[in-house]
Amino acid sequence: FIVIKGYYKSGKLNPKKRGFSIVEKTKTGAWSMPEAIQIENYEKFDKGVHNGLSLAPSGKVMILSLLEVKDDFHNDLYVSFKKEGTNLWSTPVKLPSNINTSGNEFAPFIAADGRT
Repeated sequence: FIVIKGYYKSGKLNPKKRGFSIVEKTKTGAWSMPEAIQIENYEKFDKGVHNGLSLAPSGKVMILSLLEVKDDFHNDLYVSFKKEGTNLWSTPVKLPSNINTSGNEFAPFIAADGRT
């Protein structure tokens, strides 16, 4: 799978909504149309320009770099979990201060081992 910035519905970009979408390889080897990743309360946390996310190889956990305050320049890292049996993700939860600093946290990454 590949995560892309932009909110896509039925393969079409919706420029009025902010978010991320996912593209997956099909059984035939072709790529699927992009579909929005549904994250609860996402709009509350996405007030910045430079946001990002990393999806764990399991497809069950994501780390997001988001800005809650418009015109601020210090993104923080959040975690969201896929809700079992659905295509929905939980409301992002801010990671603690030993991870989020007074600086700008961006470009989250989860390694293939799912641990780092």
